[in-house]
Amino acid sequence: MIFDSTTIENRGHLMGTYNGISRLGTLVGMLAGGFFVEWFGIRNVAVLFGILAIMVLPAVLIYIPNTKNRQVTLRTKLTVASLANQPILVWMLLTVFIVMLCLEGILTASLSHLIDVRKHMDFSFYGMLIGAAAIAATIQASRLVIGAFLSPWIGKKTDGKWGREAALSVILFLASVMVFVIPSNIPLGFWLLNLLALLLTTTLLITIMDISISAIVSNETKVAIVTVYVIVADVGASFGPFLGYLFERTLGLSTTYWIAATVLMLLSFRWMIALARRV
Repeated sequence: MIFDSTTIENRGHLMGTYNGISRLGTLVGMLAGGFFVEWFGIRNVAVLFGILAIMVLPAVLIYIPNTKNRQVTLRTKLTVASLANQPILVWMLLTVFIVMLCLEGILTASLSHLIDVRKHMDFSFYGMLIGAAAIAATIQASRLVIGAFLSPWIGKKTDGKWGREAALSVILFLASVMVFVIPSNIPLGFWLLNLLALLLTTTLLITIMDISISAIVSNETKVAIVTVYVIVADVGASFGPFLGYLFERTLGLSTTYWIAATVLMLLSFRWMIALARRV
């Protein structure tokens, strides 16, 4: 991870700030890329972004510490047996898989489709029709902007009296309730606000899980565990769209989201029980 023992007290705040800055970069990249492609063509934009990426390499060489030698001496193999001895790590990996599967996978991938199914007419703004794709893009952009400020905030809170497990269990529960609301027939405005709140909650969950995994790992297994964590998150996010559309076809859209909400709620209860046993 990007933190060492000297930053352990501010780990959450620093990780939240890191996630917030990365989300701002994503937003700027999306907006700038979209406009630049229209104005200058995709080839010119690709070349420009490639040059900018190359220009960052000197900063990487200068400011990223070289820890290769230290990692070689401390690296140990991460086996199934070693995972079994760290139940909190196993549950954290399962949590990140489920969150990425249900929220970053199923929800985000089907956002436009979900909005298109829910609304029964296109909106008109100064004579221009606003369809499901435009609404989904607006909600995603709003998520990135607001999330850039929420991530450092939640990181700072987890460093304080809240604690990571308490925040994780409560926010997981709130996310499950919001997912339950998705198939309901509430007014469209409130429904869209619930959707935005759910996406922001997903941002908070990802930040908390990043902070938690950075606190769990030790120097001996740092590289292995972080690698497994990233792979599990990516696999969850990639399986989400496939399972989401498969379940929608076989079980229906409402049942799909009710199942996802139930799984998230059970997961939140697990973390609540674990927290209660420690108190």
